[in-house]
Amino acid sequence: ARSLMTQWAGVLPGFDRTRHAVGGIEVRFDGARARATARVVADHWIGTRHWQVSGRYEYGLVPRGSDWQIVEHRFVLTAERGSRDV
Repeated sequence: ARSLMTQWAGVLPGFDRTRHAVGGIEVRFDGARARATARVVADHWIGTRHWQVSGRYEYGLVPRGSDWQIVEHRFVLTAERGSRDV
């Protein structure tokens, strides 16, 4: 089975370069699960064409042994600059 992150990345085209600046991470625990949010500004380039999106990542996590596994991942768009044609 493909990982959740691999499935999510599969919807994106092949950019030449990307940069994701992530900060303001907050985690809330709800019983045996956790929810995390993080602010993100993501830049994407193909050649000199640029597209930037801003928003937040939302994650659902469950414990797996001594680690946490991401079982949900969503991006919530709040702003964008440039062209989606990139």
